[in-house]
Amino acid sequence: MAFMLINDALYAINDAGATTHRHDAIGTRIVQALPLGSRVIVLEDYYRFPRDLSNLYCLDSSLRSVWSVKRVTTTDAYVGPLEERDGNLRCGSWEGWSCTIDPATGNVLEQVFAK
Repeated sequence: MAFMLINDALYAINDAGATTHRHDAIGTRIVQALPLGSRVIVLEDYYRFPRDLSNLYCLDSSLRSVWSVKRVTTTDAYVGPLEERDGNLRCGSWEGWSCTIDPATGNVLEQVFAK
């Protein structure tokens, strides 16, 4: 299974090259899609993203929601780049936090104020 970002939509592509599923952005636009095995971690643009949702989330191979990362504060949002490092995810936040995230659960393992 492969994932492809085309015109602000994420597509799941099977081994034959056919599109099997499509996921449109939840709140703004998808700025990064990081494949991790049969899942994909999605980061949407933080600007004007709905405040009651997280702009960092995980989808399965059918592009269904698996988890979303809790925001560090209710006014914060995640900003790129999203990276895989030492088996975990790393992402910064608009308010200056550097977060380490468990890719299996979406739980924030560590948050360090980086400003």
